[in-house]
Amino acid sequence: MSDSSSPHQIIIVISILALALEYAVGLYAIRRRETPGATWLAFTMFFAALWTLCGMMELGTDVFATKLFWFNLKQLAVCAVPLAIFFLALEYTGKTRWLHGWRFALICLIPAITQFLIWTGDPLHLLRQSVTMISVNDLTILSTKRGPWFWVSVPYLHTLMVSAFFLFLAYSRRMSRNYRGQPIIFALAIVGTELCLLREMVIYSTLVIPSPIFFLIPFLLIVWGLLRYRLFDVVPIARDLVIDQMVTGIVIIDPRGRILDLNPAAERLLAMLSRKPEPAVEPRKAIGTAVQAAFPLWSEWEEHGKPESPHEFEIRHGGVYYCYDVYVTPLNHATKSIYGKLLVLRDVTLRKLSQSHAVELTLEREKMRLLEQFLQNASHDLRTPLAVVKTALYTMKDLTRRVDQQIDHFSSPDPGEVRNAAHEIKLLASRQGDKLVRIENSVDRLAYIVESLLEITRLESEAQEPIITEPGDLNEIVEEAFINVQADAARKNITVRFQPHADAVPVMLHTSKLGLAVSKLVDNAVRYTQTGGSVQLHVSTAGNQAVIDIEDTGVGISPEDEPHIFERFYRGDKARSSATGGTGLGLPIAKSIVQAHGGRIDFASMEKHGSCFSIYLPLIATSELARVEVKIPAPL
Repeated sequence: MSDSSSPHQIIIVISILALALEYAVGLYAIRRRETPGATWLAFTMFFAALWTLCGMMELGTDVFATKLFWFNLKQLAVCAVPLAIFFLALEYTGKTRWLHGWRFALICLIPAITQFLIWTGDPLHLLRQSVTMISVNDLTILSTKRGPWFWVSVPYLHTLMVSAFFLFLAYSRRMSRNYRGQPIIFALAIVGTELCLLREMVIYSTLVIPSPIFFLIPFLLIVWGLLRYRLFDVVPIARDLVIDQMVTGIVIIDPRGRILDLNPAAERLLAMLSRKPEPAVEPRKAIGTAVQAAFPLWSEWEEHGKPESPHEFEIRHGGVYYCYDVYVTPLNHATKSIYGKLLVLRDVTLRKLSQSHAVELTLEREKMRLLEQFLQNASHDLRTPLAVVKTALYTMKDLTRRVDQQIDHFSSPDPGEVRNAAHEIKLLASRQGDKLVRIENSVDRLAYIVESLLEITRLESEAQEPIITEPGDLNEIVEEAFINVQADAARKNITVRFQPHADAVPVMLHTSKLGLAVSKLVDNAVRYTQTGGSVQLHVSTAGNQAVIDIEDTGVGISPEDEPHIFERFYRGDKARSSATGGTGLGLPIAKSIVQAHGGRIDFASMEKHGSCFSIYLPLIATSELARVEVKIPAPL
């Protein structure tokens, strides 16, 4: 091997080694192109391979035109490699917004103008004033005299490389220790690439070092990083990217209560707040403003938004209600001094909707259970009086037939036979009267059940419709219930006494609705009181409340039944309820009506010794004439 051929052979060997590394790393990266930054690393490697190939071909010929072609083609790679490295740094560190639209075009503008000047011959000599061929150390190279555009293009390319270097360094500071080596490897590789770029841009000296030698440094670093840090196999996700993509709103607040930063989710919430009547800061102007101005509820959030028990608030936007959990966490320095606060706004609308649907489903299941229970009770309650009516009617038909038979004896001349027939007819008529009473009682029982069902249905349908109350005297409501129950009480030989208040007891009431509630309680008292017992009705006042006491000497309520007496269709002792004709609807109806009037029902009872139900309603001034709307809730 001659001495003159040694430099060429060394350059060829180094160039082939560099090409192999560049191609291998490029293929490795392109196969992992789903990973952030991998595609731009592949572009970097392929353009670096073009750079190495063109440098090798340029040194391998002594023909000026051929050498100039490879030199110009190499400049394409010289411009493309810094761009690809800069875009790699942007994507890897999560600043992808710079890779789209006009920003991307603006970054590529100066290299594009440079390529335009190269391939159009640069008639104005903006990039090169002259190109000559010189020999250095037995190597023939091109020497150029720089034009003014050169001093625009070169500093720009170096700026891209330096910017990428600092992007990786700054990113490494925010990384956990497990991933910090990855961006540092890229930063060191940029140093080697920068040396190669400087080699191409400076005026040649008597010592010519080929570009592939400089390229070996970054490529070897990247290969080592692939093996040591598993580059693009285990890649950290940029924290900025994660925060930007979060559906949870994040707001950073300084010690003086100003907004330092916020993510897009928080900006969207601010935009929703800005459409509310209260003043709010526009998202674009939020940074640097007082958090109280941007979020009017900040004081409440700061007080109640503890990490262990978040505060909850709702806003209405576009006809839809949104629900948020609010967390406020202090940000501490390593010295444990407060740096600021972190406001986290988590959208829990879907969770609330699912919880609401779960509650609705539970209520529907409870309604089905109550309906099933009602159907069981009602089937028995309806079947019993119907059976009584049917039996009584059959008996009456038989009695009628026997009466007709006895009437025939009146034509007999025997007075004794006539007397016997008359006596028999009298007995049959008495028995027929008893059957009619049983029929009447059964029909009354059926009517009571049907009326209760209609009443509960009516209250449910009116649950969302307002009713109008007006001032009235509570004495009159109770007196009317007292009068209406007299007939039923007399049939059972029950004494009902009414003690009104000495003066008028003014309350806001709906006469028919409240009258129905009082009547249900009085009717229950009579229904569950044995023959010969008594029922006391008493109207009084206690502070700012009117009180109705309905006390009986009836069967009372057992302790196990007390928690359920206001449930629809609930009846404690089924046999006793059937005997008394109860449906399990009277107390729920009364409770829902009293609650709609702003009152409550209490009771005290002792089994076998009677019960006392008390209605409490708010008193009003006698002079009050206002009319107010209330809603009767559906009975429990």
